Amino acid sequence: MWSWRSSSEKPEVGWELSLWGAGVVLSAFAFGALEVVPPWAWLALSLGAVASFSCALLSPRRLVFWFFLGVCLAGALTLASGPTMGREERRPVRFSGVVRDGFRPVETGWSTRLRVLTVEGPSGPENVRRELSLTVGGSASPENLPAPGSRVEGAGELVQRGRRQSLWVKTPRLLQLQGHPGGVDAFREEARWRLVETAGFSLQRQRAATLAAALVLGRREQLLEEETQTLRQAGLGHLLAVSGLHVGLVAGLFWTLFLLLGLSPRTRRWLLIPVVVGFAWLSGGAPPVRRAAGAAVLLLVARQLGRPLELLPTFWGVVGLLVLVEPGLVWDVGFELSAGIALALVRFLPELKDLLGGGRFGTAVSVAAVAQVASLPLSGLHFGILPPLGMVCNLLAVPVATVMVGLSLAALALAWLFSPLAELCLDGVGFGALILQLLAGWGAKVLWAFPPLPWGLQAFLLLLFVAALLPWRGALGAALGVVVMTAFLVARAYLPPSKPQVAMLPVRQGMALLVSGREGRLLVDAGRASREALGALAWWRGAKLDALVLTHPDADHVGGAEAVVSVLRPRFLMLPALFWQRSEFLPLRWQAEKRGVAVVPLFPGQRVRVGDVVCDVLWPPAHGDLPDNDASLVLRCGLAGVSLLLVGDLESTGEERLLASAQPLFADILQVGHHGSRTSTSWAFLKVVSPRLALIPTGTSPHLRFPQPVVVSRLRQARVLVLSQKQGFQRLWVGQEGKLELDTSPPVFVRVSGD
Repeated sequence: MWSWRSSSEKPEVGWELSLWGAGVVLSAFAFGALEVVPPWAWLALSLGAVASFSCALLSPRRLVFWFFLGVCLAGALTLASGPTMGREERRPVRFSGVVRDGFRPVETGWSTRLRVLTVEGPSGPENVRRELSLTVGGSASPENLPAPGSRVEGAGELVQRGRRQSLWVKTPRLLQLQGHPGGVDAFREEARWRLVETAGFSLQRQRAATLAAALVLGRREQLLEEETQTLRQAGLGHLLAVSGLHVGLVAGLFWTLFLLLGLSPRTRRWLLIPVVVGFAWLSGGAPPVRRAAGAAVLLLVARQLGRPLELLPTFWGVVGLLVLVEPGLVWDVGFELSAGIALALVRFLPELKDLLGGGRFGTAVSVAAVAQVASLPLSGLHFGILPPLGMVCNLLAVPVATVMVGLSLAALALAWLFSPLAELCLDGVGFGALILQLLAGWGAKVLWAFPPLPWGLQAFLLLLFVAALLPWRGALGAALGVVVMTAFLVARAYLPPSKPQVAMLPVRQGMALLVSGREGRLLVDAGRASREALGALAWWRGAKLDALVLTHPDADHVGGAEAVVSVLRPRFLMLPALFWQRSEFLPLRWQAEKRGVAVVPLFPGQRVRVGDVVCDVLWPPAHGDLPDNDASLVLRCGLAGVSLLLVGDLESTGEERLLASAQPLFADILQVGHHGSRTSTSWAFLKVVSPRLALIPTGTSPHLRFPQPVVVSRLRQARVLVLSQKQGFQRLWVGQEGKLELDTSPPVFVRVSGD
């Protein structure tokens, strides 16, 4: 007989439920990663079902049966929901739902959470998650948009990026209000307004009320981006996003309160059940909260009935059930972090606590260490950033957050009863926020880049991670494997490349060009997306960056610059002097100065040395009235005896004026201007440069038809070897005496004349 209840048989007790939950999670990941449903998918599930029932008949403990049962159930439900990990898709839909939170400003309009009721596409009902992000474009103010708790109907687009779904409405006119706000979300909105009214006209109390609403109501839309970004970088962002941690903090606070009131353990447990459920309801019921509340209620009820459960298999069971109900949860960052950290704490906390001698300090250190180690690979995969000081920050910050949660709950209750005491509670929340910001500022001083991994490595890391969370004697070895692999990937990102190279980093849109010598590395532009260039640098061993050079302020060239500056902290940030006071660059300059990065204006005639990479600044002039593209920075760089001309988005007018300046433009390698647009790379310019190779950094998924055929034809007529990023080319290595090795299969070698 096996049991999922507490037992003296350690550590294998609960194998069956743990394996079932692990099978569910792994299967949801594997089948959800498919771009289309291949014919073999259902065959594989059928064979798995046959194997599971065969194992049930042959194996006395039936362990393999439970694993394959989870695999088959989750696989079938995931495939039925339609795996779509391919390119972005947009489909016209009509939908209805309930607005959950207030609208917050985003780049394309205003966004909120929507509890979905119906989504109808051209071919019938769409298979979507129960909650989606809703973005409303056009000009509107949040006061004119539906309040939380409102039922709405709208016409827009269902946007599918891999497994992530969202709704897009072009204008507020396409979103219609149906009835008055009601339900839990209307109550959460009323509670938020009570906190705001209690804060009065004091700016500090208003900020504290915003934090209190985030901590206990899950309402984060009013938080300042600067504050949350610093907390995220230091590994403390989870403190402001209601999760399983907050469920535990609230449960601990009320358990202590009931203890002080002299209640018996049995009474305390019965009272704690509605407290946990009520907090999950009050905070909006995000997936991590549902997971934690479900596990807590299950454990409390079982204990009250005299049948205490083993923590680890119970947690695996709850995670598996939630994933079965909604397979897309495995792609939810908050759910992954919450479930992974909770399982790691249950699995390793008792052993580590005993190793450190127990006690309050030993327990606190153990909790911080296990949570930090468990979160590192998940944070790295999703955010591309690892905070090495996060463990110490969390060790100091969690007690502060515990007090802040208690004061926030007290302020919420007293806002209806006695506002002067509520104001004092908000003052305490504000003081706690100040401490968190100080800790975050210290913790964000050192950040490591983590590379994006191909599917094979992601799958291997996931298998190791899951194996470390199962109740077997090899769990410690698997956990060490996760730590070693994470450390290796981080260390590899900072290793110098084996030989000089020029690489077009795989950003989806825009340009990010890495010029790397034996002693110096500079990045020219950073693509459009915020962290793509950062991740690519980490994967291509360019994280130890000496300089970031920006050619002009277009979004597809500077979008990823702030992440590069914040995390990699290059020695220099270089900008054309002409754009020195441009508003697009001011936040970046402020961030650079904050991170200790020297900001350098570039003037024509200036020579810049970055290790063994030497660059001459040719364009633009320090003053003038030019369109941004024609004022793009032009650099002529020398690398291992090979010359490279970088022109950004320079177009024909800028080319003509540059030619008129009579500067030396000859180069072995030309970066084709404006991603290969027909408005760049004129015959006159091409004749003077006389390149042997042309690099066309289009991005891997350009939104326009780049490179344009007329430009490619012109280059080929000039007997220039064209290397386009859109066609899959990424980099070349520079060898001895002007010999270039192209990163193709098989490798191609080209000899150029050199400087």
